[in-house]
Amino acid sequence: MKNKRFALIILFVCVFVSVFPLGARGLNAERYEALNIYKNGESADGVSVCNDFAVVAEKAYTLDSLSKKYLNSQYNFSELSDKIHTYSENQPRKAAYDSLEQILVLATDIISKLSDNKGVTENDMKTAQRAVTEIQSRKSTISHDKYNET
Repeated sequence: MKNKRFALIILFVCVFVSVFPLGARGLNAERYEALNIYKNGESADGVSVCNDFAVVAEKAYTLDSLSKKYLNSQYNFSELSDKIHTYSENQPRKAAYDSLEQILVLATDIISKLSDNKGVTENDMKTAQRAVTEIQSRKSTISHDKYNET
């Protein structure tokens, strides 16, 4: 009877030691790989979700300055840009993506209001349209990124 009890204790210790420390190491490796893809891209070339969010934040700042110039600052692009930048650096996918969606809604609205405003220069209108197009493009790129599979 003592041998069976001893064997069960040894078995339990072996299972515990092999599953928990080794399992955690495997999970850490997966997490590191996902973070690496997020920050550096699948090919480690900098074409990454993190970079896409940085470009979206930059374009939102552009729209914010045009909003202040022509529409008396009716929009809060800078707040959303700050959120995207913060979220993208810290990697909470859903929060950054939600801010991206909010920026797109505001961007569509600002284009409409800018086109109705007679004082907007042709160059500024093109700048705003390019910013919105770039934001839409980055959204599409983000949604198809390998990072989403991790």
